[in-house]
Amino acid sequence: MSERIPPNDPALEMAVLGAMLQDDGAAATAAANLQDDDFFKSVHQLVFRAALRCLNRGIRPDVHTVGEELHRQGKLQEVGGAEYLARLVDLTPTAANVAFHTRLVREKAERRAVILAAERIAALGYADKEPIEEYRAKAEAFLFGAMQAGQGGDILTPAQLAAALDKENPPFTLEAGFDILDRPLPIIAESRLIVIAGRPGIGKTALACGFLSRLALA
Repeated sequence: MSERIPPNDPALEMAVLGAMLQDDGAAATAAANLQDDDFFKSVHQLVFRAALRCLNRGIRPDVHTVGEELHRQGKLQEVGGAEYLARLVDLTPTAANVAFHTRLVREKAERRAVILAAERIAALGYADKEPIEEYRAKAEAFLFGAMQAGQGGDILTPAQLAAALDKENPPFTLEAGFDILDRPLPIIAESRLIVIAGRPGIGKTALACGFLSRLALA
């Protein structure tokens, strides 16, 4: 919908890739914290995927090994040849800041994910073709997916989570106090283990305290 360029920083992306190509520890750090679509430029996605394939085969990614992997895929010239890979290293004097650069690249990707979700929600809203309940459910799913950008792993939407829960009605259930968690049925129930997971500082403790407060009042 929007013609504005989404948040991205090619220099940061190049710094991460340059670090990966000169230090195997930096490569492991980036591989553990980024996905290929966290990179905005398609050529950077190709280089990152090639470096990951090298890592997965136990090969240290560098200009030569990643270049060979790209050549094997027929993608080397698409990224600008071995000269571009060498430029990535030349423009990255040290790999020491890779964790910081990786975090900034991921933050840009998370912002893009939220923007895309908002645009999809707006498009559905302006189309005005479905019941409000269905529209709200889709909007929640879009936002939920955007909030999980960069988290990794298999993430269930609230609807998928509810479908995955026991079909039996436990003798005791507790509403969490959030519609997104309590519909169509409460997830907090007797004999059910709920693990609250996420990165530091996003509100896990506050959420758990809210659950405990409701439990005490119940």
